[in-house]
Amino acid sequence: MAPASSQSARPTPPPSKPAEEDRIVPVTAYTPVCLPAPKKLVNPFDSHQRAGASNASVAREPPVSSKKLTWSERQALAKKQQAEEEARFEAVSVTTATAVDVNRVGSVAAAAADRQACRRGGQAV
Repeated sequence: MAPASSQSARPTPPPSKPAEEDRIVPVTAYTPVCLPAPKKLVNPFDSHQRAGASNASVAREPPVSSKKLTWSERQALAKKQQAEEEARFEAVSVTTATAVDVNRVGSVAAAAADRQACRRGGQAV
C-alpha cells in the first residue's frame, strides 16, 4: 500500500511542447497601407490676401520720412496731439454743459421754492 500512495503523490511532469491549438503563431493578416502621393496644399486665404494687398497699396501709402524722430520731437508731437484731443473734448463738454446747466437752474429754483414753502408752513405750488 505504501508504494501505491507514493506514486500518486508524485506530480506528473508538464509536457515539453504545448498542444497544437495552444501554440502562439505569428499574425499574417497585416496588409501594408498604400497612400497616394501628396499633392500641393491650397491656401484658402490666398485670394483674400492678394485682393487686400492690392487694395491697400492703392488706398493709402504711408508717409515717407527721411529721418526718425528724436525723443524730444516725439514728446512734442505727443503733447500737440494731447492738446488737440483736449480741445475736442472741451468743445463737446461745453455744448453738453450748457444743456445740463439749463436743467440744473430749473431744478435748483424748484428746490428753493419748495424749501421756502416748507419754512412758511405752507405747501409748494
